[in-house]
Amino acid sequence: MSSIKTDITTTQKVDTDVETESQVNSMAGKDDGWFSMKKVIIIGVASIVSIATIALILYLTLPSSSEEYQKPTAQALIGVTKTTVAPSTSSTEGSQQKKQLIFVQVLFRHGARAPGRLPKEYKMYFPRGGGELTDRGFNHSHLVGLFLKKRYVDSGFLNKSLVNHEMRWFSRQMSRVLSTASTIGSAMFQTPEQKYKTVGVVSRKDNDFLLTGGISKCKAKRKIIKKRCPGLLNKHLNSEIEALKCLDQKPKIFETFNVTDSDMYINMYRNNVPLPDNVLQHYKEIAAGYLEVRDFNNGVGDSELIQIRFGLIINKLLNDLTKAWESHLSNTTTRKFNAYSTQDWLIGGVLDAFSVLKYLQSILPKEEPNYSVMIVIELWEINGKPFVKFLYKPEEITEENHQLLDLTTKVPGCQGLEDCPLETFLNTSLSRRHVFMSEHKYDLIWNIFLNCWFVGYFIGVWFSPIFNDRFGRKVGFLIGNSTAFIASILQCLSIIWYCPELLIASRFITSICMAVTYQSCILLLQECSPTHLRGSFSFLSEVSYSSMTMVGSFLGQDYILGSHIFWLCFFVVPFCFLFTLALFILPETPKFLLISKENESKAIDSVKYYHGMDSDAKQVLEDIRKEAECEMDSDSDNSTTTGLQKMKELFTESHLRMALILSVSALTNTVGLWALLLSSTFFLENANVESEIAEWSTTAMSLAYVSGTITGGIIIERVGRRKLLLLFTFLNNLALLAFVFFAKIRILIDPMKYGCLGALIVYGYTYGTGVGPISWFISSELVPQKHRSVAQSVAYAINTIMVVITTFTVLPLYSLIGSYAFVILYSIPSFISMLILFRYLPETKGREIHEIVNELKRK
Repeated sequence: MSSIKTDITTTQKVDTDVETESQVNSMAGKDDGWFSMKKVIIIGVASIVSIATIALILYLTLPSSSEEYQKPTAQALIGVTKTTVAPSTSSTEGSQQKKQLIFVQVLFRHGARAPGRLPKEYKMYFPRGGGELTDRGFNHSHLVGLFLKKRYVDSGFLNKSLVNHEMRWFSRQMSRVLSTASTIGSAMFQTPEQKYKTVGVVSRKDNDFLLTGGISKCKAKRKIIKKRCPGLLNKHLNSEIEALKCLDQKPKIFETFNVTDSDMYINMYRNNVPLPDNVLQHYKEIAAGYLEVRDFNNGVGDSELIQIRFGLIINKLLNDLTKAWESHLSNTTTRKFNAYSTQDWLIGGVLDAFSVLKYLQSILPKEEPNYSVMIVIELWEINGKPFVKFLYKPEEITEENHQLLDLTTKVPGCQGLEDCPLETFLNTSLSRRHVFMSEHKYDLIWNIFLNCWFVGYFIGVWFSPIFNDRFGRKVGFLIGNSTAFIASILQCLSIIWYCPELLIASRFITSICMAVTYQSCILLLQECSPTHLRGSFSFLSEVSYSSMTMVGSFLGQDYILGSHIFWLCFFVVPFCFLFTLALFILPETPKFLLISKENESKAIDSVKYYHGMDSDAKQVLEDIRKEAECEMDSDSDNSTTTGLQKMKELFTESHLRMALILSVSALTNTVGLWALLLSSTFFLENANVESEIAEWSTTAMSLAYVSGTITGGIIIERVGRRKLLLLFTFLNNLALLAFVFFAKIRILIDPMKYGCLGALIVYGYTYGTGVGPISWFISSELVPQKHRSVAQSVAYAINTIMVVITTFTVLPLYSLIGSYAFVILYSIPSFISMLILFRYLPETKGREIHEIVNELKRK
């Protein structure tokens, strides 16, 4: 530092009270006629106050709109593998999704039964005889009815008075199956006043084929069975023994036990009847082996045989969904509920027909479906479109608030396992470890995944000074980018390995790198660019950031890569790799090389690289030395001052404190962007804008955001930072208040709702043109090189806290008071920041940093 101090001494000038005309013109508050910034601000403040007054009058006089006061729902109804409890069946305007339950189909297995073949010594346990429901079976069937009662009757979906034309109950003509249907139906509609209601059950005779596994004399069916296992066609032979013979790999357990005794053992075990010790010791092997035999008999894995055996019931289920939707559209809905009382093999066949049986067998015990298991197929209207939920209850005992296993994403066409949305991926990952996705567990993982970004970014802003001040701007940029490249690869591997922990960890690492690279990028652009182009260069950071945001938003659409999570994650890998390689060829910034490293020769080379070979490198270095003069004091220099000392000086030195206040004030205007950008669909639907239009609002805002950054980068060196920031902050607030105005006035004049969409697009454009880019880099122009990285980190950290608070507050507050939440969370703080910026922010266009710092010292 001694050489720099000597150079500074030789270049010091005598202070004078006379300022050049250019310096005077750069001062805030100079009167330029009718278009002076002072008069623009006065007019702007008056406009904001006027609009706010009109909005307050509207708030107090207009009727409240249900669209604005409903709490947004966080549960998607398709493509999310959360377990579910009783649904809300009514259509609620103003919720995040306008949803209504239209039609329900349930298929349940009968309750616990006695074995079909009952040895004499066990008849005492089954007084009703072989194959009949036990007391356990009746009791658990009753519990199923109570669950369906709470889910569909108490919720108001079905009439509590038991209106038969609303529903249809089907059962195979078999006493245990009929008894189950009657018991469940009775429990669904019993009340304290009327305990003895029962539903009418349609008994399907054996020649009906709907619940009996297809047409027995079907030629195609016989042809397939003959090819697979001819013995199954002989009615005089035992089907279980014949199926065992035809298995490619026979279960070894049946070398010890008879396969024909398996059904007896399983039913006795499930009814808690004492079994011989050797049977108990090998029960799991017996149950698993018998499952293989039953699946072979059922045709599991043979799509053609499954189609023939269960095509009739599947066709009816699908046709009834279609008819229910058509009836709903024509307002002629009568049937709302179909119930099928059936057996384990038909439940298994239906599950396999929907391609979810293999998945269930990978996470459940290796045995046939339990007593009282249930399939639930719900048809929903969401924002005017039909959606289906496919749910399953694998347990025998049914709780009052039982959580169903959501299999929607496992059904082909509803999303696949290899190319699936994030929510599906999380559930698939856990299921491969035989872990059920409870609602609490899903919410926990999802919240960790989303919110770890804020934590990582907050940590990353403190890593930035360490890397950028100790190793240089280029090295800090390189460290952040290369680590992000590794994290992007880890994200892809987490998808392949089905490891949500790795996905969360890689996202956390990426968020840290995001903070480091963003700060390093701004520092590098600020310190390597010529003074007259510093603003335009700094805009490049926001242009690239907004462009990638738009591309990411576009690729995230379901019809592009939104349903292909691996390719969505992989998309960034080549970009990270190429940008990391590109950084190796860039030299360090001249300011860091001269001030921090005291390497004048490399600083000259850097100036010529960035400014051009014909640039006056010595004059540039002289200006840099003047900047170093601003950060000299009697107690410390760059080589000895620690990060904590620099941070302390930010709050103790008046000019540094003022720079920090101005930086935080500018960043206050940025906190609303992401809540508005990412939740724009929700806000517009609350304003009654059609869903099809609202869904494109994020893309439109992103495009306006990018267009704004390009515009701002072109005009900033002509207009200046101060004027551009204040003018577009005012316009940005005006757009936000316009949204509030249109959201209220559309209650009286419905077409005004489209003004909300226009307001959000204008908001995105004005943010990109001046508010966002300048707010993010202005801190680097207000402090000398020594404190630049630390000041940037402190300002960004405070901004991150503000973003977290407002982001987590906006939706609950919006649900409470509607669009006026924008005024409280964004407009009022922005108005205060505008006053501070108008009073104290100097113009930085075309000025060296030492000139700006000296001006702040005089204020």
